[in-house]
Amino acid sequence: GGVQDFINAMRKHKEHTGVQDAGCGVLCNVGVVAGHKEGIAKCGGVGVVLDALREHPKHSAVQKQGLSALRMLAVNEQIALDIASADGIQVVVGAMRTHPANVKVQQRACRALLQIGLSDAGVQRRMKEAGVVALVEAAVRAPNATSKCRDKGQELLVKLRSTRKEEMDVLKFHEQVHELQEEGDINNILAHMRRLLSHRIVQQLGCAALK
Repeated sequence: GGVQDFINAMRKHKEHTGVQDAGCGVLCNVGVVAGHKEGIAKCGGVGVVLDALREHPKHSAVQKQGLSALRMLAVNEQIALDIASADGIQVVVGAMRTHPANVKVQQRACRALLQIGLSDAGVQRRMKEAGVVALVEAAVRAPNATSKCRDKGQELLVKLRSTRKEEMDVLKFHEQVHELQEEGDINNILAHMRRLLSHRIVQQLGCAALK
């Protein structure tokens, strides 16, 4: 009941920065507890956090709390996908562009993006298309960047830069999987599945080939 009450308050008072700031902070704190992320999401928590960030783009306190809430929720892989599907990447990118000199906004944005794109290659590709690489490069190079911003930003950049080769490997597997199946080359199929674990299409094709 309590979580729904906070979400209802955020929906009722979208224009009030104090309510949005406090609401995002409460959701972030509650979501740290195991199992609560899913409950927050079911009550519409992803939507109200994204709405808060969209409604108050220039309010740094709302941006910081909202970005922290997104990172916390995105620890759940399905919620991370839901955030990306709801244009959450563009919202985080907007925060970085609006507050280029705010080190806390940049840090929390980098951490949120890393969590949202941690395990899904499709989401990582969308991040590159949204201009995330250039923004994160600027964030980690900033003279006053926090250590967390540098660490998480670099981790995200490594992940995003490695996806191009993986995309080519996925395409190659897609072309070869039926031939491998006909040859009974189970070890090769399994090797591809292990190496490209984050690519759903590879897992789907591999499982089908091994049935």
